[in-house]
Amino acid sequence: ERITADDGMNKIRRCGVGAWSSPVAEVEPHPDSPGPSGRPIRANGSPAPFRSGRNRILLVDDDAVSRQLLEGFLEIENYEVFMAENGNDALALAALHQPDVVLLDVMMPGRNGYDVCRQLRADAALRQLHISLLTSLAGRESRLCGLDAGADDFLNKPVDLIELRMRLRTITHLNRFRQLSNERAQFEAAIAHSPDGIVLADGAGQILHANLAFDRIVGARRGMFEYFPAPLRAELEVELASFGPGGTFGPVETALRHTEHPVQAELTVVRRPSSNRATLQFIV
Repeated sequence: ERITADDGMNKIRRCGVGAWSSPVAEVEPHPDSPGPSGRPIRANGSPAPFRSGRNRILLVDDDAVSRQLLEGFLEIENYEVFMAENGNDALALAALHQPDVVLLDVMMPGRNGYDVCRQLRADAALRQLHISLLTSLAGRESRLCGLDAGADDFLNKPVDLIELRMRLRTITHLNRFRQLSNERAQFEAAIAHSPDGIVLADGAGQILHANLAFDRIVGARRGMFEYFPAPLRAELEVELASFGPGGTFGPVETALRHTEHPVQAELTVVRRPSSNRATLQFIV
């Protein structure tokens, strides 16, 4: 049955029924039940405690020959590979290992690739996974079904290994960039909302960045060293000149000068890897 311009969207809604799949049965793994790897499946879908430095690929295909071929190629490319031969095992392994990329065959018995893709997208802990559908189905209809299920892209079977290599490199690089961006945003939000005053200053004590808590502590801003009593300032300048990147000073108790109200603070100074910069953190 072909999709026409008039009834295409209605038929897309039926993808996953009839020739495309069997009805989806909701199966919740028992918290203590072993997964296909023999390790326990966590009911909350939390990641495994250990994760190697390699990018993780979940390969889902009911064809043993295809699995072995792609597994060998992916391991040569230095990916950590997890394999499933059916949809239920794929969902369990995805929850257990939280892979970076899912290579998901479309035509499988039981839960097919479209069903598994929908289930992954419905899971808050897994919906950000990159899902590439592996399909031998040609034409617009199968791709529309995949897009409707939530697939990111498609690879034709038999898989072109050179194309797969380039796709995975692009995907994993983008994933790393997105991860770094998210971590930076979380870090900046934590600093902004911290009850402790956090300041980034250069080696001369000039403030480059400070959070709201620091402004509440000191009121009007000055050079960082101006807040310290003369003996502590002299000691700090000597220490900053002597220790290299990653060196620390403190914590040390001190009263702060030039503040609107008397402030007794605990001061910690960390020398950042960049030249002539120090991060100064006050805990009041």
